[in-house]
Amino acid sequence: MGEIGLNFFVNFMVAIALGILVGLEREFHAAKGKKESFAGIRTFTIVSIFGALVGYLGINYSYWIIVAGLICFSIFAIVFYVIDCQVSKRYGATTEIASIVVFVIGILCSAGQLRLAIIATIILTLFLSLKGPLHGFVKKLDKEDIYSTLKFAIIAFIILPFLPDKAYGPFNVLNPYKIWLIVVLISAISLVGYLAMKFIGAKKGMSITGFFGGFVSSTAVSMSMSQTSKTVTKIVNPFVFAMVIACSTMFFRVLVVVGILNRALLGKLLIPLLAMGITGAASAFVLWRKKENVSEKDKQLKIHSPFTIGPALKFALFFIIVLFIAKIGSVYLGSKGLYLTALLSGLADVDALTVSVTQLTNAGSVAADVGVTAIVIGVITNTLVKAGIANIFGSKEFKKKINVVFALIVLAGLISLLFI
Repeated sequence: MGEIGLNFFVNFMVAIALGILVGLEREFHAAKGKKESFAGIRTFTIVSIFGALVGYLGINYSYWIIVAGLICFSIFAIVFYVIDCQVSKRYGATTEIASIVVFVIGILCSAGQLRLAIIATIILTLFLSLKGPLHGFVKKLDKEDIYSTLKFAIIAFIILPFLPDKAYGPFNVLNPYKIWLIVVLISAISLVGYLAMKFIGAKKGMSITGFFGGFVSSTAVSMSMSQTSKTVTKIVNPFVFAMVIACSTMFFRVLVVVGILNRALLGKLLIPLLAMGITGAASAFVLWRKKENVSEKDKQLKIHSPFTIGPALKFALFFIIVLFIAKIGSVYLGSKGLYLTALLSGLADVDALTVSVTQLTNAGSVAADVGVTAIVIGVITNTLVKAGIANIFGSKEFKKKINVVFALIVLAGLISLLFI
């Protein structure tokens, strides 16, 4: 079999496998609901084969064959849907639309776009199988949730793309795109956290938001949780837990960056960063286990969406001020006074500081012990900034618990410096 023949055979087999996957889901869904379906495993397999053949003919002879095939099959699916509606009074067109998508997936396979075809099939099958949970999710939504989602869509997909990704102002600190991106991140985490809290409970919802949000931006999580703690005042531990677990991921993230760039430096950083990370994780675990004194009535309180643009804009202003301070220190101090530079840099960006110090130690410009101390100073400063966010934007009980936990984290970092 030649190379072209082998490629066609592989693509054809993939198309069949993807058709079978979607057909299995539809067959299972029909059997579970004890009703007849427009298409099952055999029909979807045939549809994918049909799409693959039409794609092959269109690519090798004329693309109009693909257009004609798609139009004809779409007409067939529509006609069947209309007839089925009249006979069975069933008005859902999900399976018919899915068959058209599978037809297109077959064409993609013939075109060699296997990755796109596989991704599309997985997403399609996932959405088909999640009918119950998705419908249940929609039923729990109210007008406030829809408005919050629309407002987020405006700031993320309408405003953000049109902002210039270019530095302006003194020291080239003002970058409209990056500053507004912070607003989008905070808003996204607030919205996701609110929906998670509403549908799976405050404790689990905030835990998931804090853990995964920490990999994106622990600072944005800190702002979001601080803001939410004022919106939902009857409970506090889930928000403290989310912020602590998100901030604790920073220490492990720094270790990963250093391990990639300079393994020799990693050995010296393990003690201080693990000490702070484990202290944070242990504190989060204690908060997870601790039960709050909340009445049954308060447990059933209505949770309102925390999505408001005002607090996010205030944080953006706060972020700009911090950037100015850090930039001034970097410009006037440079590599001199590394500890003071680390302190100022830690106000805004730990990752940039980590990379810079690691490169200096690689070049031999800075001793390893000095580099370790500078990075620890930076992460401690960044931790204190997040504590400041909690104190400025959080509720009274929230800031009190954050101050205790973050004091323990900072103390662990300072004591660990004695062992370097």
